[in-house]
Amino acid sequence: MKKLKKKLKNIKNLTINDIDAKSIYIHIPFCEHICSYCDFNKILYNDEIAFLYVNKLIEDLDYIISLNLRFKTIYVGGGTPTSLSDELLDKLFNKIEKIIDYNEDFEFTVEANVENLTLNKLEIFNKYYVNRISIGVQTFNDEILKIYNRKHSSTDALNKIRETKKYISNINIDLIYGSTFEDFEILKNDLEIISSLPINHISLYSLQINDGTIFSYQKIKELDGDKIREQYDYIVSYLKKLGFIHYEISNFAKEGYESKHNITYWRDGKYLALGAGASGYLSNFRYKNVKNPLSYINKEEIFEIEEVSHDDDYEYYLITNLRLLSGFSIDEINKKFSIDFIKDHLEKINLLKNKGLIDIQNGRFFCTENGIFVLDSIILELL
Repeated sequence: MKKLKKKLKNIKNLTINDIDAKSIYIHIPFCEHICSYCDFNKILYNDEIAFLYVNKLIEDLDYIISLNLRFKTIYVGGGTPTSLSDELLDKLFNKIEKIIDYNEDFEFTVEANVENLTLNKLEIFNKYYVNRISIGVQTFNDEILKIYNRKHSSTDALNKIRETKKYISNINIDLIYGSTFEDFEILKNDLEIISSLPINHISLYSLQINDGTIFSYQKIKELDGDKIREQYDYIVSYLKKLGFIHYEISNFAKEGYESKHNITYWRDGKYLALGAGASGYLSNFRYKNVKNPLSYINKEEIFEIEEVSHDDDYEYYLITNLRLLSGFSIDEINKKFSIDFIKDHLEKINLLKNKGLIDIQNGRFFCTENGIFVLDSIILELL
């Protein structure tokens, strides 16, 4: 990508012509504790910084409201949004409510941790029309929860999920697999517990040891790739038997409960992003906000902005759409990029198909279950 000549320092430099998105992501970078595996942009919660940060987000939202912009999907992630005080949550969500495009398909998602998802916060979510919640469970094994530095127990998680169902019907839980700390019996127990829960969606993550995390400093090793694949295949099979649709590499949903907001990402759609460390895609450029919350508060928030060329867009289209088990429409990719996709890649497509890694049906090109696990190599073949 090449850097844009246009200098953008904050959202108020964006015009209504730039913001061609119907989805918005809002990042809350605060956590009450730091999990051993986490490499997301976050800092420990501080009342004063949180107050200033929320006020900055409200200022940004006021600008969006002044442009009369509305969004069909809203995602408040972190960090831990539920680490905010009730007062700050209410103040922020009162403003977010004003940018919702109310229709039967609107989706308003909030991420939450078990230990600070209180009844008061659930009532605030209900007040402001939050209709989807993602709860960081990770595992139902208490010993592994301690290793991960999670501050809840398995019983806490079970009770909170059932309590949440009274307020929000569409519940996702995050589940980590593929760690050196758990054996197959622990994984099976997690899945058995999941089978009894009132949830509609599961986001699955293989444990990765990233630089800068507690696990990296402890020199924890990742699980062998073959064992990860064995666990992955078992989980996919088990969840399908429970009626979950495997619609994206790491995501499973009951019919009709696929994440509308995340599908925007996976369809290479446009989205506005607010908050420290958040990344957005508007018009013909992608941008990243500065990671430091104090820098963001001081209104020097846009750290990097790059123009998306035709070739860049094609690469992003493949990377995002092929994460979905439904892949992409051949007619769509041909029209969007003025190509003949099948003809241009016929030899490699035949090779990939003979290996059982891709398929073509009903005018759609997609990866098989085997192919989805080696997606990076497939994309390299198609670039």
